[in-house]
Amino acid sequence: MPNVRQTSADIDRAIIDVAAGMFARHGYAQTSLAHVAAEVGYSKAGLIKRFGNKEGLFSAIVDAGVTIADAVVAASQEMPEGRERQRLMLVLSMEVALDHVGLMELVLNSFEAGSDLPAIEVFQLQAIRMIGAGGFSVDTPAEAMRTALALQMLVNAVRSQSLNAPFDLTMPRNELVAYAVDLALHTLTAPVAPQAL
Repeated sequence: MPNVRQTSADIDRAIIDVAAGMFARHGYAQTSLAHVAAEVGYSKAGLIKRFGNKEGLFSAIVDAGVTIADAVVAASQEMPEGRERQRLMLVLSMEVALDHVGLMELVLNSFEAGSDLPAIEVFQLQAIRMIGAGGFSVDTPAEAMRTALALQMLVNAVRSQSLNAPFDLTMPRNELVAYAVDLALHTLTAPVAPQAL
């Protein structure tokens, strides 16, 4: 197999995703360029050359998140509203989460109370745009809970692939996506008869 060299854009994407995950886990204040550099195996000077400073790196993360959300929303708009659009949106969201685990973590972190992330509203807005483009209803607390649970299933499926569990959870990507999307769709569409305990 020939040795394929990564492009500058490939390197930037990898750095952005790792840094996004670090900001999500440690917060903005506790994540430094030196920490990111150590994690990605790059020098701090190299990161400064690529992104300018910590703010520039975070700005690149925000731009990457918006670009990805734009692409997912645009793709979903090509399909008529209904269950198939919802399926497509869930598939696209799952694919994005598998390819950009750090960004996924950062978007989730933006909804947590006490997050110190700058531009927190931008990440929240992108998630809300994707939910709306998929035609998922969040008009009532019950609908919002169903949507949140369905999306959390996708997140958990992604996270399951890197767990250090006493049993094997890894699945081929296409099977994982199909399985998680089917479970999420079932959560969104199954009849529920709330009962008091």
